[in-house]
Amino acid sequence: MKVSRKLARSATFSVVLILCLLALPGPANTQPVIRTTQKILVLDPGHGGRDTGIVSVMGHSEKTITLMLARQIAKQLDATCNIILTRTEDIALDDIQRMEIANQYKADLFVSIHLQTPGRKRAAIFHFAQPGILPEQKSSTLLKQWPFLPLAKLPQSRLAAKTLLKHFSSQGSPAMVSAAPLNVLEGAGMPAILVEPFSIESLPSAPEGVKTRLEHYAGIISQGIRRYFTITDK
Repeated sequence: MKVSRKLARSATFSVVLILCLLALPGPANTQPVIRTTQKILVLDPGHGGRDTGIVSVMGHSEKTITLMLARQIAKQLDATCNIILTRTEDIALDDIQRMEIANQYKADLFVSIHLQTPGRKRAAIFHFAQPGILPEQKSSTLLKQWPFLPLAKLPQSRLAAKTLLKHFSSQGSPAMVSAAPLNVLEGAGMPAILVEPFSIESLPSAPEGVKTRLEHYAGIISQGIRRYFTITDK
């Protein structure tokens, strides 16, 4: 059967057009994708918005200090990690939103940053504990939404907590590791810890003194995170 040159050219153009249309991206995907060889670290500055957290007698609010500390950690790890902050300004996020960010970005480690209550002198590093292991603890809505995820990564979470503990100790800062069914760690599809590096009451009043203190603790936490990633890469 003979086909005219005009018809053949038309058919060829149609095929090329279809292939081009297939190559175009579809509707925007709500799932963030990061293509990198660097580890993906999600830092979660605690509190925000109307939730101030602890407020010291000096007027320091936990929500502000945790964000400042997270930025310092991000600055120190910027060359070696791909870093996402759950919040970069004074906004409110619930626990589900915080963990959704970490899960969507397929983070290699999630670190939630809070401060110790007045009177406590040791840093505290928490990993997840299943509700029911500790008395009078009940499962939250978040754990029901993502069952078993934090338990699957429990060994790595313990390793991350213990690695940070060693770096606190090596810098002369007393610290402890504890397990607790913390809502913000529930539903984690990656190793996840919560760090309370110091008491908010220990911060000096002068802004320069606060900056120096935060740089010091950001250094300890950054070194611990860097060491954890080195260990898990072996």
